[in-house]
Amino acid sequence: MVGGMGARVMVAKAASTRGSGGGGTSLIPVKKGGAARVTKKEAKVPVAEAKAKAAVKEVTGKAPAAKAKVVAKGMAPAGKKGEAPAVKRGKEPAGKKGKTMGKGTGEHRIFGISVASVYPLYVAKVERKGRRPEEVEEVVLWLTGHTQASLGRELAKGTDFKTFFAEAPAMHPNREHVTGVVCGVRIEDIGEPTMREIRRLDKLVDELAKGRPMAKILR
Repeated sequence: MVGGMGARVMVAKAASTRGSGGGGTSLIPVKKGGAARVTKKEAKVPVAEAKAKAAVKEVTGKAPAAKAKVVAKGMAPAGKKGEAPAVKRGKEPAGKKGKTMGKGTGEHRIFGISVASVYPLYVAKVERKGRRPEEVEEVVLWLTGHTQASLGRELAKGTDFKTFFAEAPAMHPNREHVTGVVCGVRIEDIGEPTMREIRRLDKLVDELAKGRPMAKILR
């Protein structure tokens, strides 16, 4: 009984302190096995949160609510997964393979690039793997039928790739055996003749860099 009286006195004191505006921690009497009392204001909080979640689900799920005007017509919601950005008809997204040099030309931009500007990249690629610059020259001569002198003249003139292959002295007949995948594209599936020859040259340089013996590179 004494213990019970003491507990009631403590509760009463705490209630008195709370009512007087004190800053102490209030003690709320809780029956054993029961739950604490919740005020009406506290009860409204979960309801408000539930309504907010429902509104967000309605906007990001099926159709946006009339009040929740999120995106403009014809555009996908920002950050929504599984939707690609809109692309205007007749144009390709930036970075897509097959970019052309200009409207109506239908030619890949590499056709107009000089061989001399790319040749040092071929050399640097194989040198990083311990091969020699002379080996790059050897595969180019084998592929095109050029001599050292004629190849040097074409590089000095800044001949572009399209002209380089179109006017090559004698394309090697065994180049048809240069097959495989380059830049994600299978060489034998390339229909455009100039692009096919460019990718064959890329493949020969790749094989050099990968350490393949020259006897097997030159079919």
